[in-house]
Amino acid sequence: MFKEHGHSHCTAFCDHTSEFESITASIIQGSAIGHAAYVVNAGDLKVIISGNSLCKYADDTNLTVPANNEASRSLELHNIQFWAQRNNLKLNCAKSCEVVFTDPKRRRQPVDPPPAIPGISRREKLQMLGVTLANNFCVTEPVQELTTKSAQTVYALCGRTD
Repeated sequence: MFKEHGHSHCTAFCDHTSEFESITASIIQGSAIGHAAYVVNAGDLKVIISGNSLCKYADDTNLTVPANNEASRSLELHNIQFWAQRNNLKLNCAKSCEVVFTDPKRRRQPVDPPPAIPGISRREKLQMLGVTLANNFCVTEPVQELTTKSAQTVYALCGRTD
């Protein structure tokens, strides 16, 4: 059981109750309401530049910046960091990444990607809501991965007795 007193918190279990401690963050990690609380808390997080978009789910936030707004990447990232700071949260740069998507079917020469944002790693793919997105929109790898996992599951269910 959790008890709150002002901006303090203690935990009671069986016949023991902890001392009250100050609450220093707004979302309790690992709690049943943590994801829902983040979605409600992130309701006021908005993009600055029209055309950019945010997708917020559970405790993840995905920023999409189209090529014509490429110059706004750092501005949008600073906006997210400022919002997090205002809400007693912190952007975890170690878990954040940037993916520059390209269309391999375009006939014209690809444009050099913009410089990476300092502190944010650049990757060739990302996983969002359990789906792997490659920077060239290729579905071969995710389909192969799904096929392999399915085959392993079927093999395990068959219970071979050779």
